[in-house]
Amino acid sequence: MTPGHEAIVILASGLSRRFGEENKLLAHVGGRPLADYCAQAAIEYRAQKCFAIVPQGNAALAALFTKRGIEIIENTAPEAGMGASLALGVKVCARYDRLFVLLADMPRVGYAHLKKLSDALGVADAAFACVDDHISPPALFSRRAFPRLLELDGDAGARVIIDELGAVVSVTVDRGTLIDIDYPSDISS
Repeated sequence: MTPGHEAIVILASGLSRRFGEENKLLAHVGGRPLADYCAQAAIEYRAQKCFAIVPQGNAALAALFTKRGIEIIENTAPEAGMGASLALGVKVCARYDRLFVLLADMPRVGYAHLKKLSDALGVADAAFACVDDHISPPALFSRRAFPRLLELDGDAGARVIIDELGAVVSVTVDRGTLIDIDYPSDISS
């Protein structure tokens, strides 16, 4: 793939109800805000453009991404769920050939993981991480998958359309890479 035809969308507009009152993406993990890990991976990968979808009015979270050079997409309806956020990101990135989708609550996903997904995609419609036959974000989608991704809504992500895509490849990764933070207790684990 010629450099410059990939974009990255970081989904960072979830409501984080399981975490409590504090915005989990701003909670400190290893001395840094949780969302900063994902932002760093996105910048290190050097896609043509990086976007972060954040809830409208969340200035602190927007500032975290902006400081890293990531463009903000404000989600005016975060309660609509992950599928709706993903569709919003795809709409903004429709001109790119390939689109990475990262979740801002996965601090162990880094450049090497994104590179593996990029190398594996080839002519497939999507590439996902895989642990014990279970697929997980982050994911990389070719433009052929965009029309179906644009139809997503609700709290289900791209997993609900996986069987409708043409070719899908999986990249086996270490289980620890795919840890996400949902509860305050996950930070100390």
